[in-house]
Formats: sequence, C-alpha cells, structure tokens
Amino acid sequence: MKIGIVTYHRSYNYGALLQAIATRYVLEKCGHDAFYIDYWPDYHRQMYALFSVKRMMSLGPHAGLGYLKNVLLTYSTRKKKIGKTIDFISRYINPYAKSENEEFDAVVYGSDQIWRKQRALKGYNPVYFGQDDFRTKRKIAFSASMGMLPTTKQDKEKIKALLGAFDAISVRESDLQQFLSVMGFCNVAHTLDPTLLLTSGDWDNVLGINNEKSDEEYILFYNFMENSFDVNHVKCFAERHGLKLKIITLFGASDESGKNVKVTDPKDFVTLIRNSAMVFTSSFHGLAFSIIYGKPVYAAFMANSGRAASLLKLLGMDNCLLQPMGQIPASIPEVDYQVVHSRLAEKRDETLDFLKSNVPAS
Repeated sequence: MKIGIVTYHRSYNYGALLQAIATRYVLEKCGHDAFYIDYWPDYHRQMYALFSVKRMMSLGPHAGLGYLKNVLLTYSTRKKKIGKTIDFISRYINPYAKSENEEFDAVVYGSDQIWRKQRALKGYNPVYFGQDDFRTKRKIAFSASMGMLPTTKQDKEKIKALLGAFDAISVRESDLQQFLSVMGFCNVAHTLDPTLLLTSGDWDNVLGINNEKSDEEYILFYNFMENSFDVNHVKCFAERHGLKLKIITLFGASDESGKNVKVTDPKDFVTLIRNSAMVFTSSFHGLAFSIIYGKPVYAAFMANSGRAASLLKLLGMDNCLLQPMGQIPASIPEVDYQVVHSRLAEKRDETLDFLKSNVPAS
C-alpha cells in the first residue's frame, strides 16, 4: 500500500527528525511504500528560520527583544547547525517527500507532539488531527502526543471534535490514553514512540554509524530543557566517577567548559549517546536512545514529564526519573537491560500489531 505520513518531518530538532525516519522505516518493514506528505505550514518555517521578523513581532516587545538578542549572540553557530540539519534532511527526508496533492491508500498522523497547541496559531492545528483535504481512504493516528493535556472545557470540547476524523487512534503516553478514554474514546491504543521500534543495530544501519568506539569515556548531558538539572551537580557527578563530561545544547556539543562546540545533527546526537558511558537528559528522545543503546541514564524534566514517566514505568525504570533540580544520587543507576529490552520487545510487538491491523499490507 502507498502510505502518507504527516508529522514534523522538517523540524530542526533531533527527536522530531528521528521519529519521522523511524515511522517510515517501520512502515516499509511492514511491506508498504511510505512517504512524507510535505505539509509544512509557514508558522513552522518561521519558527526554525535563522531570523524571522514575523516571529519577533508576534512575541511582543519584551520577548521580541530577547529573541533578537539571542539571534545576534548565536547567529554563527545557529547558521552552521541549520546548514548541517538541512543537509541531513536532504539525505534522509527529501527523497521520500511527496506533494500534498498525491493520493494515498492510508495516511498515518504522528508521532511527536503533533496535537499540542501551536503557539503561532494560539490553538490546535486541525490538519494534524486529520481535518484536511489529503486524498486517502483511511486516516490513522499513530503514537500521537499532545504534550500538555487540555485543562479548559473549551479545549477539551475542541479536541473531542477534532479527533472524529480518524479511523483508528494510538497515542504515545498512558495519561493521554486515559484522558481520551474519559472523553469517550474507548478504543485508543497505547503504542511506543517510533524511535523505540528500531533496535540499536537498526539505527546503526539506518544512519550509517560505524562500530568504532570513542577513545575516551564520558558522561553525556543533554541539557535540552533548562532548570531540569543543576549543571554544577552534573559536573560534580562526572568528576566523582572520573569521567569526562560532554554537553549537548540546542546549538551543538561541547566539553564541560563550554569550549570546542561541535555543530551536531541527528546522526551526531545518536552517535554521542551510543558511545557514552552514561547519559543525563531532559529530552524524551535523549531518554529513548539511551534505552535503545542500553546506557545508564538519569532523566529530569522541568515540565511535561508525563511521556518519560509513562515509558520508564512501562520498562521498570522508575528510579531513573529524578525531580527537576533535585538531588542526584551518588551512584550510577543500575539498569538490568536484559529485562528492559525484553519488555521493550513485547511492547514493540503490540505496537506493530496496531499498525498491521489498521494499515494492512496489500
């Protein structure tokens, strides 16, 4: 079958691009011809632009000035990173992108937080809920996520109305599954984020990562969400265990002094996790790839920890989730990855069963 994928396939974001690649990979393994429907609205383009007057004006005077200051301070590094990410997209995404006018046997919507409120729209984008004119016989929500759950009556009613376009629904977080159940959607499946459907060997092959290991042992700190970890505590932890520290920020990877910034793309991101001795992360996909590659990991989130908590509970790794800015345990976490990967394999089978049932091979 010819399958269209609607997702954040052009984000300058490690996790978004990797889950997009994983979704296509899994659909192809199921016997389909899978393509990204090249829907990428202007507000997304503005969000990831090197500089956007439109975005600056939409933020208001104070936040707009902060945005301008940040652009000026990080211009050179951001320009390099955007260029490298565009190169990555041209290799892994563009060859599989199709026009919105193409006809598909089915369209899969997800994963990532496609159902979140879009700041530029001050609301939800109906297209990510299947409210569109794409030419297809069937619409499936796959491992969709919302981020923060709606709290107002108005937003809840809006979500309930938007979800009526789907023939089948699966979501990534158990709390979202429960939320939709309360609203009357009783047949919502709980499925894995697509990145977790690939093994470490699959990712090595897909991204072309060689088997060479790093000459130095290091802890990797993915400082994605500020105020999740005390940076000085992470540095002290690394020193205590005699390990170097590498830090990934939005702009690239550096050592703990902040020097030697290496502009990174999703392949570099995965490679850094793969070759690390341990990971600290405030990113869901930083956590996901730590699990895929069997790394000891501590995760903390200043906000929106539900998706990580859901995954760690499923895998019996609750002790790896710390309170934001809380005390870091003295020891490296002990994780029985034989048990974890066995549980992960069971959930992979359930997730693939959902896909095979709702997007059957021709």
